Amino acid sequence: MLSGASTSYVPVMIKVASMGQQATNEGARLAGRSLIMSTIIGGAGAIIGWNILSVTPTLIIYALLVTLAGLIFGPRIFKGKGMHPEAGTWSYAYLTMIVILAPAVMDTAGGSSADAAFWSRLLMFALATLYGVAAVYVVDAFRPAETGKTSTPVALS
Repeated sequence: MLSGASTSYVPVMIKVASMGQQATNEGARLAGRSLIMSTIIGGAGAIIGWNILSVTPTLIIYALLVTLAGLIFGPRIFKGKGMHPEAGTWSYAYLTMIVILAPAVMDTAGGSSADAAFWSRLLMFALATLYGVAAVYVVDAFRPAETGKTSTPVALS
């Protein structure tokens, strides 16, 4: 990752960093489920967006796709004045979709094989998610179990 081509791994680094932040907020089982679901949902959104962009590859269509995805994911992220209980899953799904789709769109401008790059990024995200889930379970297995916390009253003088 520290090579000259490390900029091509930036999307995967972003996903791994976001997974690390999410894993500290939830239990291992919930974090694993959330990571897998966000990658599946975001990957499906990226596949749909990529197929639409392959028909008409214009910046307007890309902007409309990202806006439409924001309108679809938005109600699942926010609920009223606060966050939805499953906001983490849906916000990371939206992030996954954008991070997979944006570099693939940029590959078409450079003349490289955008289709192959898109599918390789999608595979890297799936592998990074599986790695993150496995790491969370390994760390959780070695973490000492919490015993029932008993509080002792403190005498105030």
